[in-house]
Amino acid sequence: MKKHSTILSSLMVVLVLILTGCRGLPADSKPASVSASGKSGWNRNWNEKESKYTKADYELALSFRKEKYENQSVEQFNRQVMDWENEEAYHATEEAFERLSASLPEEDENANFIFRTLFTSWRECEKKHYNACAHSRAPWHSGWINWEVTGDIFGDQVVLAGGYSDFSFNYSIPEEDKLTVGERDALLQGVETSMEKFLASQGKEKLAKEETMEKALEKELKRQLESLGGGIRWEGELSLNYWWNQSWENAGTTAIQEGGSIAVKEEWSTSGAYTPEQYQLAVRNLKFDGYESMPVAEFNRKIHTALTEAAEGAEKNLEELLTAYEMLLSSLPESDPNYSFFHETIRNSQNEYEAKSCEVYTGRITDPEVSDSCYEEVKEDVYGDQVTVGAAEVEYCFTYRILKENELTVAERDSFLQTVRQKMRDQLNVVLSGGGESFDRDKLQKDFEAVGKTAGSEKIQFTGCTVQSCEVYR
Repeated sequence: MKKHSTILSSLMVVLVLILTGCRGLPADSKPASVSASGKSGWNRNWNEKESKYTKADYELALSFRKEKYENQSVEQFNRQVMDWENEEAYHATEEAFERLSASLPEEDENANFIFRTLFTSWRECEKKHYNACAHSRAPWHSGWINWEVTGDIFGDQVVLAGGYSDFSFNYSIPEEDKLTVGERDALLQGVETSMEKFLASQGKEKLAKEETMEKALEKELKRQLESLGGGIRWEGELSLNYWWNQSWENAGTTAIQEGGSIAVKEEWSTSGAYTPEQYQLAVRNLKFDGYESMPVAEFNRKIHTALTEAAEGAEKNLEELLTAYEMLLSSLPESDPNYSFFHETIRNSQNEYEAKSCEVYTGRITDPEVSDSCYEEVKEDVYGDQVTVGAAEVEYCFTYRILKENELTVAERDSFLQTVRQKMRDQLNVVLSGGGESFDRDKLQKDFEAVGKTAGSEKIQFTGCTVQSCEVYR
């Protein structure tokens, strides 16, 4: 429907209504979605020709925010905002609202008035303007609720997990000339507030069960709508979605281990070789100047940000960086000078960030864990030749704890981990050289733990070891 009211356009409307089974023309004959940031309001994506709002659009919207506007009746206010019987004026305002809907930042100081009050009136007026049929005449209100777990991770306040729900319901106002705008907005917002309180009362264990929680929220929303009252009547339809996001374990590179530790495992499926451009991209964005002397807290934050967060409008750059990093992990030769940086230094930091997130979320001590293996041979002189007469192959893992994250440098952290690995190899050699009569996994694990403890300092300490497998060849 365009900005004219000729006989021809009226006939076209009738024809379309017949062909569509009297569903009505506007896209809002079904629930409007909520915005990406979670604030309830008009569907930010419905306009196929999105464009940035103008100063005139913004001033038009604010012109409706007259003193004591909230005391006006819904009918009086709505007719001022979008007179559904004035074809030209209606569409002029509609187009301004489309642009505001598509591009007004939700942080704008007047966003609450525009997204909630004005756009609620928009939904109500469009039903009248487009002559919607009786079964779809009721406007829809959309809401958003959330409950989040936050925590301090190496100095950053981050969201670790959260329950999120968007919902919509249709409603009618039987006496628009008696209900005020303020009362209408308070009633609709009251549903959202009550739903958020209900969500917050559930606790992490219940919220993590998505299917059960969604049913509980639907039941609660229906209960609230059935008793809505106050001049607004629920028209019997609702839509609700719920999801639980546990961000600290969504990176795809971690696995929770028994005993309060967390280990990183590489799960890259990329095949083929990296390009020089990818190599430079990864080095430029991940190998920060002077990183060796950075405190691990700072370095871990920077690595996490680089690999998981995109600046506004830079999603494509993030995707390219992740692809480059994956390619290097899968195909970078060990002879490359940056091999240990990508495979060990970054991995250690990701491991520590995940462990810290898990610890803050669960409230249980969670040490980062490193998995490794070592193979050592015993050689003897046979007629002047060094011949292998025995060997042992061991797979093990060990845990450690950073005591002073703002003092321990990246170089010191990596050196500690390398020292622990070397001590394990040296101890395996000692056991093999002794003949191996008492060689068994339990004894070797105790030996490994004993030497591992000698590698620590006042900034970082070894906390445990598990020998997972041990093969001896004689």
